[in-house]
Amino acid sequence: MKVVISSFGSSGDFNPCLGIGRALRQKGVDVLFLSNPYYETKITDAGLRFFPTGKYWDVFNEIGNNPDFLHPRKGPQEVWKLVLETVSVMYEAMTALIRRERPDVVACHLLEFGGMIASLKQSTPYITVSPTPMGWFTAHSPAYMNFVELPEWIRCIQAHFNHGLMSAAIKYSLNSHCKKEDIPQLFENVDQVYSRAHLNLGLWSKLLKEKSNDDPPNSKICGFVRDEHIKDWPEVPEVISNLFAQNRKPVVIGMGSTASLHGADIYRNTAAISKQLNQPCLMIGKDLSKYTDTDSNILAVDFAPYGWVFPKAAAVIHHGGLNTTAETLRAGVPALVIPHAYDQFDNAIRTEHLGISKRLRVAHAASKNFAATLESILNDVEMHERAKSLSKLLQAEPDGADTAAEALIQATHQQRVFTKNSENPQWLTGSPE
Repeated sequence: MKVVISSFGSSGDFNPCLGIGRALRQKGVDVLFLSNPYYETKITDAGLRFFPTGKYWDVFNEIGNNPDFLHPRKGPQEVWKLVLETVSVMYEAMTALIRRERPDVVACHLLEFGGMIASLKQSTPYITVSPTPMGWFTAHSPAYMNFVELPEWIRCIQAHFNHGLMSAAIKYSLNSHCKKEDIPQLFENVDQVYSRAHLNLGLWSKLLKEKSNDDPPNSKICGFVRDEHIKDWPEVPEVISNLFAQNRKPVVIGMGSTASLHGADIYRNTAAISKQLNQPCLMIGKDLSKYTDTDSNILAVDFAPYGWVFPKAAAVIHHGGLNTTAETLRAGVPALVIPHAYDQFDNAIRTEHLGISKRLRVAHAASKNFAATLESILNDVEMHERAKSLSKLLQAEPDGADTAAEALIQATHQQRVFTKNSENPQWLTGSPE
């Protein structure tokens, strides 16, 4: 069996797709990964066949130079610009790759339209991969779109509005771009993206967002996918092991691969508050060495695997990205979530409803609320116990990458049988299951 996976974007978009590729390879599948050259090393290190598309593009440098990417309103517009920029190169590269390699199926990130269009044009079934529940636009238990926790009926209206907005973006913006680039215009709305897919995979735990009756057709919630590099730490630096060997556990702050690029105020205030509370602290992110204060047990490092440090922390401060949220849940420690944009608000509120976290506005990172909220989390015995209990439930779940790989293999096998008895396969017509 041969599978092509295509993805771009930040770590939150790319790493789950890479995890699925790694799981497929372990099951004996020939995996080809189509992506920007920036990710070549990660792909080849995972043992997958890498196929480059487009010019080398440092996504994190781009995000670091443009704060609008993390703006709650401007961010989606910036992302959509990038999506359109990838359509042509992904379409051409995927078309050439399918013709050359003849894969059984193509798995595309939810916003990787160029690969999906190429797959349909080449009569190859495609699968969508959604790293976040917000990608499915469900009105049942609808997403929280901003920091304010609005009533469900308002969020339902928002879900329908966003569904219509995405459909309009596809019908007018995407198709206009495709027409200009001489690319087939095969989608009229977002529903067709899902209905023409062979399978729609959701990469989150049902503990965070359960299955809904208005999920996309032929969909499966697989569970959280872990990136290999966050699981363990074979050679722990002595300065880190000494920090965690103290009687008092440190607070750990990790703002992910993107929010950390614009989190200077949050890191700086975390250091100040840790000193105020006489609380050891480990800060994870680039260029944070200026905040290190060994006399106050405050350390800063460019990298530390979340899977090693989070379970040993007194509490975790993070931005609410899905992968970081998953590691915090798995670690069994409470969290202070400071969401910036996108699904981070949704994750922050849902984990707060689980009773294992509190949230804080980015604008309040320099206020007294920061210190008071963090101190309340550290002293909340019941929150710590709930976090441990939820961790046990989550660790009992199958690995999301393995579940997704099994679902992909099974669905592809069923499609082979189906196409033998049908001249008009579902994934070509777009008719619902």
